[in-house]
Amino acid sequence: NQQLQASEQQLRAANRQLRATEQQLRAANQQLEANNQQLIASEEEIKEHAHKLGKRVKELNCLHSISESVRTRETLEEILQDVTEVIPPSWQYPQITCSKITLWDKEYKTENYEDTQWKLGSDIRVNKKIAGKIEVCYLEKKPESDIGTFLHEERILLDDIAERLGRIIERKNAEEALKATNQQLRAANQQLEANNQQLIASKKALTKEKIFSEKIVETADAIIVGLDKDHIIRIFNRGAEQITAYKKEEVIGKDWFKIFFPEEMLDEMNKVWKNAWGVKSHSYINPILSKTGKEKIVSWQTTGMYDSDDVSKYLMLSIGEDITERKQGEKALRESEEK
Repeated sequence: NQQLQASEQQLRAANRQLRATEQQLRAANQQLEANNQQLIASEEEIKEHAHKLGKRVKELNCLHSISESVRTRETLEEILQDVTEVIPPSWQYPQITCSKITLWDKEYKTENYEDTQWKLGSDIRVNKKIAGKIEVCYLEKKPESDIGTFLHEERILLDDIAERLGRIIERKNAEEALKATNQQLRAANQQLEANNQQLIASKKALTKEKIFSEKIVETADAIIVGLDKDHIIRIFNRGAEQITAYKKEEVIGKDWFKIFFPEEMLDEMNKVWKNAWGVKSHSYINPILSKTGKEKIVSWQTTGMYDSDDVSKYLMLSIGEDITERKQGEKALRESEEK
C-alpha cells in the first residue's frame, strides 16, 4: 500500500508538471502569435513606406527631368514637349497614361494621347492669367481612388508642374524680350556709330570748307565785312584792312556804324539797317570813313546768313568795292562837260 501511495503521489506530481508545461507552451504560442502579428504589421508598414517612397521618387524624377529640360533646351517648344513625355512615368499606371499641354493656340502631346473620360487637368497661368492647360488621361478604366481614378498626390504633382511651367514661360518670355531689346540696342548703337562717323566726316568736310572760305575771305581784294543784328563787326578781311587802314583786331567786336559813319549819319543808317536786316540780299552804295578820316565810297552787295538754329549766329555778310576813284572821275567829267 505504501508503494502504491508513493506511485500515486509521483503521478500527481508528474501531472502538475505536465500542466505547468502546457501553460508555458500556451504562453509561448501566444507570444509567438503576437510576434507574428507584429511582424506582419511591420511588413505592411515597410511596404507602405516603400510605396510612398516609390511615388516620391517618381515625383522627384519628374521635376528633375523638367529642370534638366529647361537647362539644356533652347526653345520653349522643346521644353513643353519634353514635359509631356516625363509626366506618364510619374503616374500610378504609366503604361496607359498620356498627356497634353495646350499653350495659347499650340498643342504638345505624347504620341499615344487620346482624350478620354478618365482625365485630370490643371491650368497654366502666365502673369496671373490663364494661358493654357496640362491634361493627363488614362487610356482605360482603373479602380476608383482619391480623385476618380487618380491619386491625391498626382493632383498635387500636376498642379506643381503647371505652376512651374507658368514661371518657366514667364522667364522665357522675359529672356526673349530682353534678347529683342538687346538686338535693338545693338542695331541702334551700330546706327549711332555710323551716324557718328558720318558726323565726323561731315564735320571734317565743313571744317575744310570753313578754312577754305576763310582763306578766300581773307585773301580777297574786295572789302568783306560780317555784321550781327546789332551791327557788331564779326568778320573783317584783309581787303577791308587795306581800304580802311584799320587792323582787324582794332575793329572786331565793335560797332560798325560808330567807327565808319560820321555821327550825323547814324540815325539814317539805323533806319536803313532795320529795313535791311532779315532781307536775303540787296545792293546799295554809301560812303564810309577810313582811319585817316578820308571818305571812301563803297558799292555793297549784301547777303543775309539766317540758316542757323541759333539766332545769335545770324550775320549780314557784305562784300564791298571801293569805287571812290571812279566816282571822283565821273564827277570831274561832269564838271568839265558843264564848262
